[in-house]
Amino acid sequence: MSIYCNRFVEKINYAFPTAAFLLLFICCFQAYAGQLDTGTRVITIVLDPGHGGETDSGAKGPAGKLEKDVTLRLAGMVAAELENRYNIILTRTEDTELDIPARTAVANHFKADLFISIHAGGGFAYKTRGMSVCYFTDNYQEVAGTGTVQGKPVEPKQRALTPLHAAELASELKTDTIPWEKIQKKYEQLSSDFANIVKKNLSGIITNGDTRISGANYAVLEGADMPAILIEAGYLTNSADEEALSGKEYPAGIVKGLSLSVDEYFQNIGLQEKIKHGKP
Repeated sequence: MSIYCNRFVEKINYAFPTAAFLLLFICCFQAYAGQLDTGTRVITIVLDPGHGGETDSGAKGPAGKLEKDVTLRLAGMVAAELENRYNIILTRTEDTELDIPARTAVANHFKADLFISIHAGGGFAYKTRGMSVCYFTDNYQEVAGTGTVQGKPVEPKQRALTPLHAAELASELKTDTIPWEKIQKKYEQLSSDFANIVKKNLSGIITNGDTRISGANYAVLEGADMPAILIEAGYLTNSADEEALSGKEYPAGIVKGLSLSVDEYFQNIGLQEKIKHGKP
């Protein structure tokens, strides 16, 4: 082999490892760029499918769809989308009844960073449709004290509570817990900020009517000791919304909007709040 061939082979031998290293670097960078940088901190989100059980079906659509089933399906879709980068807990995973204090008690017990209650409203005005993103606010003075939650220890990485487990935990928490009345008041600004982020992202994806912001004394939110919102994913009593909620495209749009919103919230607000308050 000539000296020129030898030099060519030497260059090839150096080129292959270098190219392999660059390719590996690019792949790792692309994979990292798509992930939320949370350091070593674990972000916990509690999803609350509204209603449930034999006596609390929620709204009923003209074609017979029940709110309790719509919310459970939607919450499961949101959980599947978020669970690869967040610790996700559902207040129920089956057709089980939970009262309002039990729902936020679960979120408080797990020291969640975000609480999202999912509903699909109804009303006598059957033409009303669209989505509402709601947060807690009222004119009452904030209750002093924070209360403490005690209860059965549960594996923190558990993605969802079984219905029985949720009911047992909620029962024990209600026995040992100082009332959480209006504790959500101190998170009003953060909850409002998150609600506006959700509205912005959903408005860019969902075309079925308006996406509205609403602040009021929502019972399911007032006991949450973390930023919290309630989403009315549509008016189930409207036949068009009922059909959309029962399909694939509309729920998928809601899931995408919520996913973008959760990431944006923690990148710009939530993670800084978590670090500021020294949460692990």
